[in-house]
Amino acid sequence: MSSSIQTAKAVRGDFRWDVFLSYRSPDRNEVEEVAKKLVEMGLRVWWDEQEIPPGARYMDHMWEGLKSSFATIVFISPATVGNWQEMEAMAAIATQVAEKRPVLPVFLPGIPDPNKVDLGFLGLNSRAVFENTVTEQRVLNRIYWGITGNKPDVSTTPVQPNPTPPRVTAPSDGGSIAWLARWLRKGTVTFFVGPGASEVGPALPPRNWEIACELLKEIGLIDAEPDHLLPPVDVAAAVYAVSNTDPVLEETVVSLIQNRSTSIPPTHRRLAELIAKLSKREGPRSTRIEKQLILTTNIDLLMERALLAQNLRPTRIVQHRSEPRLHFTDYRGIARVPSDTTQLDELIAGTESTRVSPDLATGSLIGEPVLYKTRGSQDIAGSCALTRPQLLAQARSLIAEHLIPDGLTKIAVGTPIVFLGTGLLDSDFDYISHTVLYNAWESGHPKYLVHPTPDQDTGDGYRRMEAGRWEQIRQLAMRRNLITVEMSSERFLERLLEAI
Repeated sequence: MSSSIQTAKAVRGDFRWDVFLSYRSPDRNEVEEVAKKLVEMGLRVWWDEQEIPPGARYMDHMWEGLKSSFATIVFISPATVGNWQEMEAMAAIATQVAEKRPVLPVFLPGIPDPNKVDLGFLGLNSRAVFENTVTEQRVLNRIYWGITGNKPDVSTTPVQPNPTPPRVTAPSDGGSIAWLARWLRKGTVTFFVGPGASEVGPALPPRNWEIACELLKEIGLIDAEPDHLLPPVDVAAAVYAVSNTDPVLEETVVSLIQNRSTSIPPTHRRLAELIAKLSKREGPRSTRIEKQLILTTNIDLLMERALLAQNLRPTRIVQHRSEPRLHFTDYRGIARVPSDTTQLDELIAGTESTRVSPDLATGSLIGEPVLYKTRGSQDIAGSCALTRPQLLAQARSLIAEHLIPDGLTKIAVGTPIVFLGTGLLDSDFDYISHTVLYNAWESGHPKYLVHPTPDQDTGDGYRRMEAGRWEQIRQLAMRRNLITVEMSSERFLERLLEAI
């Protein structure tokens, strides 16, 4: 019995990472380039620069990464050829024998004759050799083949052949929209829907500025909507929670949203229309299209309403504030969708959700489109992360305890990203950038920040704080490799719909 278990062949899908990178520090720059290329090809790559935070115990993280990786690459270079036997490599070879997991020797450029390098038992494994540079697609394809067992079609162009769009796009310039329309003919885009996506109005949910005002007025810190600066909504919520309790805070915020959510905002409606239109296209032959992913920090039900109203059957994943499990709701079994918003909310609240661990929220379990609510949902009691301490604690747990589903991270890494209803100075932008989208910033895909200028969005008090600083904000976006599109989210989606 024990013998059969030891020799069972490992399955790549059972591991958190596809490949662990073993190398010595003189080769760091070249290994970083290889890591980026493998991520662009869709692999989940563990290497210490991205996975071990400063000050952490290196060996603990290294061993965890090695155990959680399906395959291992051992890099050999002229600087390290006499010293290649690292502990990771020896452990990987032992694991290969026990579990039949791949170990790939990869030669970096500069070794005159790799066949003359004595690698001990590692020399029995098939190798990959970079001759001139580490960007040689032929060698990258061979590495991909060795890890996945799938041989790339060498007759096709390399992954990520897409032209780089312009860095900054003025409101009258349709360059960004034209580029995205071309991309959407064969791929998907990850959309982030922030709190500023909806317009301001009595039938629409309050924006963060209004919620902060209401919370501070209720505990007597202000008398009316002030002209001076207000703290961010998560700070205002923290002050309110101190005066009351966390459950009362959540009940108050949910009540504010429910009382003002009598319709579906135009932005949410347009986004659902766009996804419905994309769902009817025919994908390219022999090409896997990533699932459509929508990320949001909003706790309201507006995006669910919009998708269901378009006769779409999304999979909803809700990240709970304090639970290590996800709340998973599959709407594919819904036979009929009501048109009335009140009935839609009842349908959403009445559809059974399942609590699953993050590693199960992937693959065939997930339908399309995927709606991932990262800060909770108004219909799941106790789930909402509203205060600054709650957000920081949740962000720490998401990263330290690996609570973000790998499948969703992989989608975000493999697609362009469009930010709707958020700005560079918003806490929602920072939160999503440092959690779900952390690895996506290293991908070669463009990121678009659809953000009206302050004079185009005078109904939001937080936007008024940006007046007179807009040019500096645009420059900051450029430094972060963001392409700014200066128009409302609704108008942007309308033009994108027209262009497809």
